[in-house]
Amino acid sequence: MKRWLALAMALDVSLVAVVATATAPSLQSELAEVSARLRAMGDRVVSEREWNEFLGRLTSLEQRARAAQEWDIVAQATLVRAQAWGQLRRDPSRAVEVLRAARQEAALANLPETRALYVLEAEMLARLGDEAAIRRLMTAYRASPLYDPPPFAFTAVEDRTSVVAMTRPRSPETESPVLLAMHKYLEQARAVPGVPFPSFSFPGVDGLRYMSDALRGRVVLVDFWVAGSVPWERELNFRVRAREKFRSQGFEILGICQNLEGEALRAYLAQHPEISWPQIEGRQARELILRLGIPGEVASYLLDRRVRIRARNLPGSALSDAIARLLAEPLDIDSTAQ
Repeated sequence: MKRWLALAMALDVSLVAVVATATAPSLQSELAEVSARLRAMGDRVVSEREWNEFLGRLTSLEQRARAAQEWDIVAQATLVRAQAWGQLRRDPSRAVEVLRAARQEAALANLPETRALYVLEAEMLARLGDEAAIRRLMTAYRASPLYDPPPFAFTAVEDRTSVVAMTRPRSPETESPVLLAMHKYLEQARAVPGVPFPSFSFPGVDGLRYMSDALRGRVVLVDFWVAGSVPWERELNFRVRAREKFRSQGFEILGICQNLEGEALRAYLAQHPEISWPQIEGRQARELILRLGIPGEVASYLLDRRVRIRARNLPGSALSDAIARLLAEPLDIDSTAQ
């Protein structure tokens, strides 16, 4: 009797192992399909029915992954759910709720996949402009078992006359990749729509000085560009036409080139006479570029008459539409004088 019981238990354990082994690839494949569907829906208008069907399928997948104790798949599915709320439904607050609940779940707390939840939460908080919350999140990550700084390596030598060069801990070369990503979102949180644009005062390539205070009363596109960038060149004609159409009404562009300076920048502008608006060398605006978290990246900020950020990276005709709306807003003379 005991022999049969032992054999039955062994068979039962083996069967569970076989089911678990078969379940994981199936769930992973379904997760890949759901992720692909989310990407596809991001390119078009999604009906409420399609949205509910998507959430239903994702919920079913999460429940089956939990039942099979495939916690890595649960974490990845949570990431997809948060992306759906933040990117598809444009509700970063709801995405943050989803991510925080997942991070506090014991089964997910120590999984390597949970690092991605921290990064996405920082991105959603950046969209909300919550710099303080991102700082708290970074502190929580440093205190978690997932904190992953590279080992601090050094070489000891017997010759005491030798100079040993060492990289300071938590420099960009030795910091956790996750925290580096979160730091980028921390910078972006300072420049979300509705907040004042950082103050500045830079010399332009034309010898004039350009200051943020002088922008007050006008609608301005601050354009951080990279010569040779395909995305930027694709938008150039839209900028030219917008300036031609709205300049007389109080619109201007201020360009900040990030990869050319001196004679190289002047030569480039001479070859592109359509770029006729004021220009600043990136080296002059280095501190501003770092503060906004966009070193080397193409980025643009549309500012209203009170020098507040109202939109970022507007493509195509959306730029002209936004300029027209801002120019039509009532001009508060008292506020612009402050």
